Amino acid sequence: MKLVKFAPIHCAAISVFLFAALSAQAGTTWDGGGTPNPDGSYNWEDKANWGGSAPPRYSGGLAEFPEGVTLSMYIATDYFPSLTQCNKVVIPSSSTITLTSDDPAVAGMQINKLEDLSGALILDGKVKVYLNSAALTGLNVTAQNGATLQTPANAVISGVNFTIESGATYVANTIKQLMGGSSITVSGSTMTGSLSSNAAHDGSVVITGFPPADCGI
Repeated sequence: MKLVKFAPIHCAAISVFLFAALSAQAGTTWDGGGTPNPDGSYNWEDKANWGGSAPPRYSGGLAEFPEGVTLSMYIATDYFPSLTQCNKVVIPSSSTITLTSDDPAVAGMQINKLEDLSGALILDGKVKVYLNSAALTGLNVTAQNGATLQTPANAVISGVNFTIESGATYVANTIKQLMGGSSITVSGSTMTGSLSSNAAHDGSVVITGFPPADCGI
């Protein structure tokens, strides 16, 4: 195991997703009124899961989840043919939300603002999520089974826990500050980006399971 604190991180290059702006459309609060899939997941695009309103989609979308739920939301290619911008996602502390897909054609989701995410967001399978905020605070995000998490350049990250499991990818770009006891754990997966050398950091990055050719510190 390598424990890296306050040191630049440079790993194997991968493609960066290009994100296009889409038309505004409002979203709503999840209430689980739709019929679940055989595996127990719910389809994001089923409006019955959102109180009969249009599912959160495009730059004006709000996806708000209630307290005390643990659920999996399936992302379908025909509903997300290009990158979907969700303006705000709210996940309260007692909830765990998994975004999942088994289709590599899914373009992904751009989340412009996360609120009350002291609960957990899990990215699973072919899902790609870009957290498009320069200030990321109090987030608990896990990427697994081939999923991709991306954060913007010059992000100030405080009080977060990112876990990038084997086979997943974290596109960090440049982390301006890693603060508030933040922890980024990358286990046998791919990470690209670096920690800025121009600011103080009090968080840590733990990297395990990299073949030498894949990542150099």
